[in-house]
Amino acid sequence: MFAFTSLGTKVDYNATKGRGPYNFRIHRQNYHRIGSLIPSNGSEPKYAQLYVYDTEHEVNNRLKLWDDIQFFLQLLNDQKPSDRPDIINRAFNVKLKKLCEDLISKKIFGPIIAACWRLFEFDIHKRHPPVERLQYHLEDQQTVCFNENNTISRLIQSENTKKTMLTEWFKTNENNDMANQFTYTEFPMHFVWDKKTKQWNKRKRGFAIGRLPYAKPTSGERYYLRILLNIVKGATNFSELKTVENIHYHTFKDACHARGLQENNNEWHHALQEASYWASFSQLLHLFSTMLLYCEITDINKLWQTCLAVSNDDYICQIKKKNQSPIININMTEIQNQILIELENILKNNGRSLKEFVDMPVPNESIKSIFENQLIFQELNYKISSLYKDYDEMLPKLNKEQVIFEKVIKSSKQKIENLYFVYGSGGTGKTYIWKILITKLRSEKKIVLAVASSGIASLLLPGGRLPILNSKFQLTLTK
Repeated sequence: MFAFTSLGTKVDYNATKGRGPYNFRIHRQNYHRIGSLIPSNGSEPKYAQLYVYDTEHEVNNRLKLWDDIQFFLQLLNDQKPSDRPDIINRAFNVKLKKLCEDLISKKIFGPIIAACWRLFEFDIHKRHPPVERLQYHLEDQQTVCFNENNTISRLIQSENTKKTMLTEWFKTNENNDMANQFTYTEFPMHFVWDKKTKQWNKRKRGFAIGRLPYAKPTSGERYYLRILLNIVKGATNFSELKTVENIHYHTFKDACHARGLQENNNEWHHALQEASYWASFSQLLHLFSTMLLYCEITDINKLWQTCLAVSNDDYICQIKKKNQSPIININMTEIQNQILIELENILKNNGRSLKEFVDMPVPNESIKSIFENQLIFQELNYKISSLYKDYDEMLPKLNKEQVIFEKVIKSSKQKIENLYFVYGSGGTGKTYIWKILITKLRSEKKIVLAVASSGIASLLLPGGRLPILNSKFQLTLTK
C-alpha cells in the first residue's frame, strides 16, 4: 500500500549552490505531516514523499476513508475496494501527478533532476558490464606477493607462487577441449577465476568481459605478448604463442610480424624528415626522444636509422665549427656514438635510459673525450684509408739499416716507454723514418705529436709543429 508524507521546515537554499549531489540545510525544528493515500473530502493530495506499507488490509482501510468511493462501490453489486484495482490505480495516479507538479513548480527539494532522482531511488552509480582484469607476464616473470616471514627459497619452491591467470589458462586449454575455442580475453565469458584455489572453473551463470592492462610499445616483449593474447586461441604454453604456421619464432615480436600484426611507422618517419628541413641537430634529437617516450612505435631501430640519417649532416657541421676545421675524418661509428651520448643525456633528464629500449644501441662512453677535447680531436682528425695506403707504399722502401722503425712499433704495441735517438748524415733517410712512423701510428688511431726544432724541419713532417711557437708542450728551450 502507498502512502505519502511531506516535510515541513525552514530550508536554507544556499547549501545547494556548487557542484555535487543535491543537499539542503534545515534551520530550527523539522516536522512531518503523515496521512492516508486518499485525501479527505474537498481537499487535494498534498504529500511529497512516498512510503510503502505491506499490511494485508491496508488498502481497504485507506479506501474506507474516501466516502465517494465507498458509496459508488455499494451501488455496483455491493463490491469491495479490493474488487476494483482500477479505482486504486486512478487514486494513485492523482497523487503521482500532484507530487510531480509540486516538485517541478514549488521546488520543494531544490532542482527537479536531483530531487526526483533521489526520491524515486534511482541508482546513483553502478558497474555494468562486469570486467575481469586479466594478468599477463613474460615467462618465469610472475608477480609474487609475500610477507616478511616468507623466505626466498620457500617462495621459489611453492607451486602456488607459480600459478597465475595466464599459466592456469595454458593448463585449462591443455585439459579442457572446450577452452581451446577462446582467446585469453574471451575466456572470462565462459570461465570464472577462483582466487583462492587459483584455477579457472566453468561459468554457470552471468558473464564478464576480459581486459588486458595496457602495455606501452616501449615495454618490449611484454607489448607483443599482449597483442598475441588477443589473437591466439587455445595456447598451452609460451612457445605456442610464438609459433605461426608450424614455424617457431624466438621472440613475440617476430611472431607478431609473421602474423602481420605490426603496423608501419610512416607517420613518425615523415615527421622526422619534415623537421630536418628546418630543425637543428638538438631539436631533432629532442623530437626523437619525445617519440621514444610517449609515442607507440613498433620498429624503434628503423626509426633511429631515419633520425641518424637526417641529423648526421647538422652534427658534422657543428663539429667543424667547434674545432675550426673545414674537413673532418671521423668515421660514422664514432659520430653515431656521440649522437647516442647526446640522446642518452636527454633521456636521463626525463628519468629514462636507452638501456630500457631493447632495439636501441647503447653508446660507448669510453670515446666521449674525442669530441670534447679540441686538441685530441685535431690529432685524430685524419683520413684512415689514406694513411693505410701511404703506409703500404712506404713500407717496401725501408732498407735493412732503418731497424729503428721496428723497435718503435714494437714499443708502441707493448706500451713500453722508451727514448730513441737517431743520428745520421743528410740524405740517409731520417725524415723518411719519421714519416712512416707517424703514418703507421696514426693509421691505428693513435696520437702522434710531430715536433721539430726548426721551421723547415717541421714542414717536412706530416702535421709537424715547432716546440715554442704554437707549441704542443708549452716548453721553452734552454741550455
